[in-house]
Amino acid sequence: MYQAIFFDMDETLLSLDEKKFLDGYVMGVAKFFEQIMPGQGKTMAKMLAAGSDVMKENHPGVTNEEYFWMFFEKNTSWKRAEVEPLFLQFYEQKFGQIEAEQEKDATIIKVVETLAAKGYPLIVATNPLLPKEANKHRLIWSGVEHINWQLVTGYEDCCYCKPSKEYFLEICEKFGYDPTKCLMIGNGMVEDMAAMEAGLDFYLLLDQVKGGNPDDYHGLKGKKEDLLKFVQAL
Repeated sequence: MYQAIFFDMDETLLSLDEKKFLDGYVMGVAKFFEQIMPGQGKTMAKMLAAGSDVMKENHPGVTNEEYFWMFFEKNTSWKRAEVEPLFLQFYEQKFGQIEAEQEKDATIIKVVETLAAKGYPLIVATNPLLPKEANKHRLIWSGVEHINWQLVTGYEDCCYCKPSKEYFLEICEKFGYDPTKCLMIGNGMVEDMAAMEAGLDFYLLLDQVKGGNPDDYHGLKGKKEDLLKFVQAL
């Protein structure tokens, strides 16, 4: 029996077009800031995109949130205290409107509900580049907001990002889990499969594989229907 089971978000729990979502996200930020800070909308969107890349750098002991704002203040004339409340306002009031066209996936919801009913601690191991407020909306889009998730990673409480193995080790350490007794479920052959470097088992979801050729992976894998059968047998 696994001590905990980790889920990727994009294209695993959340079946959306990631590029379409990211484009809408950046456009939404630009539009929001342009309305309240005329002439600065594109600048804010550009800083947000650049900051997301910067957070993936190695900065042990410094949360992604802190690292983002260090970068922001270094590269703009604004202070965090001036702008952060506006970003939070965006996530609270506008982010939920970005939802890409999609339908909730009944099979993946059943997978999660099955594991929850069996008593497994469940963790949303999404790349922690967004605040928790944004991820609340994404769980709603996925149809799994009713699950008692032990953790949904956000930029507030993580010092690492995928594909760093330290990202997974940091989560395991937080709850005292043995990585070799945990399972990661995801579609990414780079970002999610990095869990194996930390010692976790890995189930490759084949419906929307990214980052490699699934034929090259000989471990646990299958489509969502196969995953459901797998968790039902746990």
